[in-house]
Amino acid sequence: MKENHEIGARWLMSLTTERRISNATLQLRADGLGCFLDWLESRQLGLASVTSEDVVDYISHLGLSGLQPPDVRHRRIVVRALHRFTRGWKLAGVDPTTALTEQDRAGDTSPDVRREEAEAVIDTAHELADRPDFNPYERALHARRAAFLETVCSTDVPIGDVVRFPKEMLRPVTLTEPVLRRTSGGDAFPSERAMESIRRWHRLAASWGSISERWVFHAIGDGKRPLTRQGAYIDVRAAAAAAGLSHPERITPLTMRGAMAARDRELTDQS
Repeated sequence: MKENHEIGARWLMSLTTERRISNATLQLRADGLGCFLDWLESRQLGLASVTSEDVVDYISHLGLSGLQPPDVRHRRIVVRALHRFTRGWKLAGVDPTTALTEQDRAGDTSPDVRREEAEAVIDTAHELADRPDFNPYERALHARRAAFLETVCSTDVPIGDVVRFPKEMLRPVTLTEPVLRRTSGGDAFPSERAMESIRRWHRLAASWGSISERWVFHAIGDGKRPLTRQGAYIDVRAAAAAAGLSHPERITPLTMRGAMAARDRELTDQS
């Protein structure tokens, strides 16, 4: 639909003039915009008439399209930013992505990942990190997976921020209890179990000869390189496969967080 494309072009122009984003990021936004506009056109929907139900349908469509989680995330960002733009310029009366934003805050729960499965993934990573017959590299790898997942599941910090937590965010509150400071993305206060997992991960990485002065999660072979988002997703799926879960490709940091949080909310409601 012509009007949709005109609004989309105005939004992209605003990114280059007001936000001054990089060419690579602009291309990602343009790709996401094209995907969303094609979906709207297939349903004969105008941007101004999109409802929250339409947004949920689109996100479900992305989940079934075979896209990698980071690609789905980029397209979600586009949908939110585009509708905020249309609302800001009074091109639409309401922002239909409010429910989507709440879903993100809740952890982007996937209904087919159960709490028991999430716990099995974490427990298996812990068990493998403690295997005395594994070499130091293998133990450090499993310890990093366990520490990362414990941190993800006990905080509401965006996954990208957890991946690149700087070491300086670990500071002592008392002589024995370090915590993570608050970041812009949310409350970064992992559980004591998460903190102990981080300490074990650092001990095992050091035994392999890898120490980072900068990053909480880093490459095992090079402490100067932080764990990447892609590496984190690979780690989580490998942990799910090690736990014997069917279709480990459905297990991501977000679905792990969502599965754990969903059960916690159920227990709170029942109490």
